[in-house]
Amino acid sequence: NFSSQTEHEMNTNNFASNTIQKKKHRRMLFKRSALLLGLVYMAHAFSPSIIIKSGSVVSRIEMALSAASTSATSPLDVKNNLFTTIIIFDVENEQEQDDLIDAIQRFVQLVRQEPGFVSANLHKSLDGTKVANYAQWKDETTFLNFRNNAALQQSDEVEFLMKYGPPDSRTYDVFAWESKDKTTQGPTIREGPFVHFAEFDLLSPDLQPRMVELAEQHLGPAMKQEGLISATFHRSHDRNKVINYGQWETLDAIENLKKQPGFSTDTTPYWDGVAINEHHLYELVSVVRGDS
Repeated sequence: NFSSQTEHEMNTNNFASNTIQKKKHRRMLFKRSALLLGLVYMAHAFSPSIIIKSGSVVSRIEMALSAASTSATSPLDVKNNLFTTIIIFDVENEQEQDDLIDAIQRFVQLVRQEPGFVSANLHKSLDGTKVANYAQWKDETTFLNFRNNAALQQSDEVEFLMKYGPPDSRTYDVFAWESKDKTTQGPTIREGPFVHFAEFDLLSPDLQPRMVELAEQHLGPAMKQEGLISATFHRSHDRNKVINYGQWETLDAIENLKKQPGFSTDTTPYWDGVAINEHHLYELVSVVRGDS
């Protein structure tokens, strides 16, 4: 047991060290290129910003008012017919969080006109430290065409984005899901539920199959928890991460799940020795649908 514990601690320490190096590498790549997986900002674009959320609507262009709304919905593509990318930014406080969302909203008004763009679904964490964009494209080709768009790489607003540091930006497919909402064909991003992005950073890419197996085993027991609406597990194409996009009716329901065997960090969670789990609670800010 001691040997196993020591090995686990070494894996954890190595993971932490590797994580720091990866962040430095991401920052270097970000500075080298003005493009970061489709989240680069066009200079002199729509000067007004839009954030549609109770108490925070800022707009000067009428067409933008209908472009982003929490009343819109986005079905999660559980059959992987679309190409999904999840981008998560770290921010220091709620002011930075609002400023970043404001900038992303300006940019999305241009992105929505790109061929193959399906949706951008912006979320902000309740603790004021994260911004997450769950984006969907028609296919990988249209996503790569957009990512490699030279005009977008020459944006002056990249400097504004850089102050937040490079985000965790990866592409994913869905491998497991369940939903108690029988009115849809699968989970749907919509206003109302509390959302949690459960980020499982794998200790090694070789452990992704094991994490997938564990997630599939624990999905059923988790869905028995009262107040859990849906859970949708994604695996990153680079094999370094698994994310669960979960929807909840109440905050109490989330806390109750954390007390259950296998889900509590006070005992041994089911991902122990495979991944390090970071999760934050979010609310939906806006849904932007594509023009094409």
